[in-house]
Amino acid sequence: MRRGQCDPARVGAWSVSPSAVPAQPFSDADLSTQIEKTEAFLLSLDLGFDVATGTRKHARARITLHQPRHREAMRRVFTWLVRQLLTDVPDATCGFKAFHGPAGKDLFSRVRIRDWGFEAELLRLVTRLGYRLTELPVRWQDRAGTKVRLLRDALHSALALARISAGAALGVYEHPAPSGVRLLADP
Repeated sequence: MRRGQCDPARVGAWSVSPSAVPAQPFSDADLSTQIEKTEAFLLSLDLGFDVATGTRKHARARITLHQPRHREAMRRVFTWLVRQLLTDVPDATCGFKAFHGPAGKDLFSRVRIRDWGFEAELLRLVTRLGYRLTELPVRWQDRAGTKVRLLRDALHSALALARISAGAALGVYEHPAPSGVRLLADP
């Protein structure tokens, strides 16, 4: 199973002191979102937001190279499902975010999903826990070489949303995960 950015983001959030590192940005490994946006994201945290997430749906956002049609269709369906089942965030799959240190540490301590559904889980936690969220436009371009398979990844996405919904209904997100607890996507 591909772990994507979840494991490095979790390790980063847990390994730093929020007082020593007041902000934790992260991006997709393929840098689809231009890294120069980091400063605007960090500024939004300085202005009092707990979480800044990128969006391709803002009027000032720019997509310089679109994904193949099937990938864009998958993204639209997944985002629609996230909005219906978890939280009303217009672009749940933009992999560029920044967290205020204490908020990031709390949010990542509650994450249970390790695969690419963890971003939807994070956004669900942000709104459920009342963290202040802002969405910022990004400049985004598809990068060749990403490995998405239509049927396999559509199934994984649906299962991730089901796990998040079930976890929320069972109250697993009410407290940070105890040390050593297996994550929901672990084999």
